[in-house]
Parts: sequence; C-alpha cells; structure tokens
Amino acid sequence: MPPELGSATAKSYHGLAKMKLLTGAALLASVLDLSSAVSTFTPARPPAIPLAVRSPYLSTWLDCGSDGGNGGYLAGQWPQFWAYVSTPGELARLADGYDRNQITAWAGMVRVDGHIYTWMGSPGPDAVTQTAFEYTSTRSMFTMTVGGMVSMNITFLSPVTPNDMKRQSLPFSYLDVEVASMDGAGHNVQVYADISAG
Repeated sequence: MPPELGSATAKSYHGLAKMKLLTGAALLASVLDLSSAVSTFTPARPPAIPLAVRSPYLSTWLDCGSDGGNGGYLAGQWPQFWAYVSTPGELARLADGYDRNQITAWAGMVRVDGHIYTWMGSPGPDAVTQTAFEYTSTRSMFTMTVGGMVSMNITFLSPVTPNDMKRQSLPFSYLDVEVASMDGAGHNVQVYADISAG
C-alpha cells in the first residue's frame, strides 16, 4: 500500500488490488480455456456462418453466436433458413418466442472403412472433429479430421459476380468436399449430402 493513503483508503486499495488479481486470474483462465479449443476460427468466430446465401429465398446459415448454436461447429447442429424480419410486429413476435428461422435439414455424412461419421447437421452418427474454420466474403471453409484416418476440406461458395447480371440472378450456391488420407494408407471413403427443407 502506498504510504500516503489513510486507513479507510487502505481498505479500498486492498479491495482494488484483490479485484485486479481476481480479474487477472479470470482472464488467464479464459485464455487457457480458449487455447484448449478444438477448432480455430479465422479471422474470428462470427455470430452466424453463411453456407448458401444467394437471395432472400436461398439463405442458409449456421447459427454459432452466444444466443444459440453450438459455437460454429458444422457437425452437431442443423443449418437454418435465415428469415428477414421487416416490421416491428414481426420483431415483437420474435421477442415473444416466435422463431422465423426454419431448419434447413442439410445433412452430411462420410463413411470411412465402413464407419459412418456426421460432418454436417445432426442426423446422429459419430461426429467428425472440426479443426479449423475460415471465411471470406464469398466462402466458408471448414477443415475436419475423420477418426484420425482422413482429412476433409469443405467449402461453401456463394459467388458474387456484379458484372454478369444473368449469372448473378441464378439461385445457385456451391459445395466442394475434398478428402485426403492422413495416415498414408488407402481408405474406402464415401461422402453423402442431402437437403430436406420444409
């Protein structure tokens, strides 16, 4: 304690020092907790991840914010159709628990040497391990490992072509899945994806 402080101020000073120590400990604990996370997010974890976004009618996202979602992991949660709320009445219904977002039910599974894993959605089998997520203005890219045997790179592409109005008006979004052996051995791999929106 600095010598110029009186006894009443000394109690405040010690209380402040304890609070700073506790704040420092909480910060250190949160940093250690983040360092043990399974997946990295580049440039940062967004509140929602765009998967197929071309128009108000083709708008599928993965919710990963603090108010919902599983933290940005593609496996274990259904993607959703993201509805636009345009009036105060619609916003009030949302506040009352009415959810305009609908499950898209976009599922992805991979079979490696006879064992089935889920890489997107929540259909049930064992989930792959997501190791990284990266995004740009038109792409969402996931990196995953499957049972330590193969790696998967999954890219969702919603291209923007402002100079070609015909191409821009097409309601298409692209999904690219790349699979590679991690252990150098040959593996029997089958990839499956489907959408059953409704």
